[in-house]
Amino acid sequence: MKAVLSRLRPWWNPFAEKHFGPIGKWLTPNQLSVINLLVSMIAGWYIYIEQYQLAAVLVLLSGLIDCMDGAVARAHGLTSGFGAILDMTLDRLGEGAILFALSFKNPLAVLVLILSFTMSSMRAKEPRIKSGFAERAERLGILALLLFTEQIHYGLLLMTIMVGYTLLDRLNSANKLNYEKNK
Repeated sequence: MKAVLSRLRPWWNPFAEKHFGPIGKWLTPNQLSVINLLVSMIAGWYIYIEQYQLAAVLVLLSGLIDCMDGAVARAHGLTSGFGAILDMTLDRLGEGAILFALSFKNPLAVLVLILSFTMSSMRAKEPRIKSGFAERAERLGILALLLFTEQIHYGLLLMTIMVGYTLLDRLNSANKLNYEKNK
């Protein structure tokens, strides 16, 4: 099963480059990645002090900024291997900050964190593995929804199921790639 937002990528990338590309006049893609991390860390703080609606807005802002860095890089010809690794690293740290803060409210967040990081590292190791159902954008959307509604336990339970399913789906995809290679 393919992630919902991945299906929008052919439409989204040109749209994002056109509308977010001009930001590149003031900020580099790497600067946007750092800003994204800072926004995620602030969201984590607001989760910790139980200001969930404000945290939800910051989680959504983080997702938007995450779209901007790639769009700016493509629009200005600034894509690079280092930029991709920096972006991926800071995205994981930001998601980790948010889930770490949630772990003080519900220990299930630790399982979501472990599953999410494991799932992300699988694609980094083998890019041909299919996306799966719960990519970062979907996870951020669910995080924002659970924070807005303050349904943390049920949201984390849903995320555990989604991320766990995606992890198993990616393992299956990796196994198929291995089988095809060894035919």
